Amino acid sequence: MPKNQLITDARAKLRNDMEGYRSLPEYILDGVGALFNKLSSRSAAQRKAFLPRDASTQENDGFPSYWLNGAAIAVFTYLIGWSVAFLLGQPFDPFEKTLAMWGAGTGALALIANKVNIRAFLNTFRQTCLDKMLHSSDV
Repeated sequence: MPKNQLITDARAKLRNDMEGYRSLPEYILDGVGALFNKLSSRSAAQRKAFLPRDASTQENDGFPSYWLNGAAIAVFTYLIGWSVAFLLGQPFDPFEKTLAMWGAGTGALALIANKVNIRAFLNTFRQTCLDKMLHSSDV
């Protein structure tokens, strides 16, 4: 097999493997989006898997935005904290409400920032850097 074909095959395999990669924060955000899709039965019949294959292009295919998913996680996190405080008989005072909202919002924003940075890195590597590799051992 020619050397160029080996490099081309190695690049294609690596691109395919990177397409399906997700970090833990992406699994959390995308899992909430897939749950939204499943509950609304939008495009769930079209997909065989719970999560779309390519995390980089999923929003183009009608998958809920990671901003919507992050907002849902923030609200859900706040509601859990509020529920626990209520069940313990110590509802939030105004300062604790503010602190809980800030904590829930910051946590969701950290998930979103991680997803954006991971996608930016992987897309750059998958499109630009991978083409510049000259040896199959580099790939």
